[in-house]
Amino acid sequence: MSFKEVTRIFVKRSWDLSRQGFRALLRTRNDSLEHWLKRAIFFCALAVALLPIVYYRRAYFAFGFPRAAVLQIIIEIMSAAWIILIAIQPKYRPDWRQGIVLAATLWMGALLLSLPDSVDRAHSWWSNQERMMGVFMHIHLYLFFLVTSSVFRNCAVWRRFFVATLVGSSLAGIYALFQIVQNPGLISRVSGIMGNPLFLSSYLIFPMYFALILWFQEIRSLFRALYLGIAGFIFSIIVLTASRGVLLAIVISGIISLILYFWRRPSLAKKSLALLVLLVLGLGLALTAFRLKPAGGITRFSELFTLPVTRLLESGLSGGDRF
Repeated sequence: MSFKEVTRIFVKRSWDLSRQGFRALLRTRNDSLEHWLKRAIFFCALAVALLPIVYYRRAYFAFGFPRAAVLQIIIEIMSAAWIILIAIQPKYRPDWRQGIVLAATLWMGALLLSLPDSVDRAHSWWSNQERMMGVFMHIHLYLFFLVTSSVFRNCAVWRRFFVATLVGSSLAGIYALFQIVQNPGLISRVSGIMGNPLFLSSYLIFPMYFALILWFQEIRSLFRALYLGIAGFIFSIIVLTASRGVLLAIVISGIISLILYFWRRPSLAKKSLALLVLLVLGLGLALTAFRLKPAGGITRFSELFTLPVTRLLESGLSGGDRF
């Protein structure tokens, strides 16, 4: 073998080894970058879970605007990290074939398509400092949904997020209880750190169901009791807000969930018994609501079934009334 051939083989093998080493190094760097990007997204999600306890009294609307502004910043950081993540790892891209992803995308598309025909485009886009629920905020919420559903791929991550949400909601509930302790007999509806009873109850309905999900999946008796106790505590705060629309949503969703759960049981007798119990429970709640006399505060529940239906029939889509 001539010196020229030996040199050619040596250069070729050296080039192959160098290329393999560079690919391995690049793969290692990508793995390390993927790890840190996922950690950044996870910690941002934890910050969102604890965000309800954020309060800045010097703001014009101290309860809504600071919290919404911080939420948008956190979601923008998450989205930036997610864009880099899907660029180096395509497996974290959204699965558009999933029904919930497709439904959320269609909802977001409907909002964007309806924006040019709105009465006040600027107000529809930005909303106001008190509500902060314009299309701009909905885009952020949609991005938060895409990022978390694409990156959080196992139950352990979702469990940690749910637990963090329970911590934030429990602190918000304790703060709401202090309103009654510090002002006994003066407050008929608690609003907590949200500044509005309806806002507080609308927020707490999700942690309540998160606690029930954890209770249902947990096998350790101590933690099952803890999650069930947190769910009961959150529900008691929702009752103290006296928000009829939220309570009506809990009643309807609870009945539907129980029907679906028991209907999947193999025994026909269990199905029949479950339907009978749910029917009696629903009739009892309806009769109790109609028999109570409205006198403010918790007795607002006397209109739990009648008022929402009346408002939907009389107000329609005009938005002139609310729950």
